[in-house]
Amino acid sequence: MMNPATRDEIVIRVSEVVGGELCIATDDGQRLHDAIATALHAQQKVAVSFSNIETIIPAFLNAATGQLYGEFPDNCLQESLTIRDIPGGYLNILSHVIANARTYFAHREQFDEAWRNEVGEDAAE
Repeated sequence: MMNPATRDEIVIRVSEVVGGELCIATDDGQRLHDAIATALHAQQKVAVSFSNIETIIPAFLNAATGQLYGEFPDNCLQESLTIRDIPGGYLNILSHVIANARTYFAHREQFDEAWRNEVGEDAAE
């Protein structure tokens, strides 16, 4: 799952985390998130390689990367996290996931309150 790239950077191969070429399960996205977060908490630089990946859905990317923006400062992610080898149009989807995560976590209380108001207070519990 994690392979040394340099002394200061590890490479996480997504195909090894998900066990194939499809990134469609949020559970797999959560496993990728956990691997990334563990390395970042250890103050390592992380390169995430999407080499050999054929299909990626937004829910996978939300689970894998979106929640990182609630756990780490934006500048930490910009300096310590690199995405590599992502196929074609999926970079655009990843960019949207990141933009949405930044917006959500910058205004989390307002979003959560709006959601509670929409679905009712009991839905949040």
